[in-house]
Amino acid sequence: MNKPHIVLLILDSTRSDMLGCYGSQLGLTPNIDALAERGFLMRNHYSASCGSAASHVSIFTGQHPARHRMFHNLCEIGRDILPLPRMLKAHGYRSFGHCKMSFVPPVGYTQLFGFDELLSPGNMGEKSRESLAAAVMNRVRAFTPAYMILKKIY
Repeated sequence: MNKPHIVLLILDSTRSDMLGCYGSQLGLTPNIDALAERGFLMRNHYSASCGSAASHVSIFTGQHPARHRMFHNLCEIGRDILPLPRMLKAHGYRSFGHCKMSFVPPVGYTQLFGFDELLSPGNMGEKSRESLAAAVMNRVRAFTPAYMILKKIY
């Protein structure tokens, strides 16, 4: 039996009333609407948290922040979780992730999430103008052991 392709599209801070698949008549999202027409569209999904990091980890683990322990960007995730990419790998899938922020997987948890391929701020090599604070933090995040130590100190 052929396994279905799975595409999980998460748009952080997107208003549902702007998407055609959720009723907008503005025509702003034809590609997303086409995907939704052929796939599974969640209509009664509620965020597990008001913060992006905690909510995204909840989506990928099916767990409430009280269980996975990611309440904000500087928390430690419980090592006993089973994220979606690892669960899919156990069933013969390969997983690819692309994230413009360090929410999934959170900084320092790339191995725990187990994506086969992942494009994220730490490995895309993009050059952009950034503030001094952002430049320093991005360099610290790139060196995971130092970042994890600073998180514990914080």
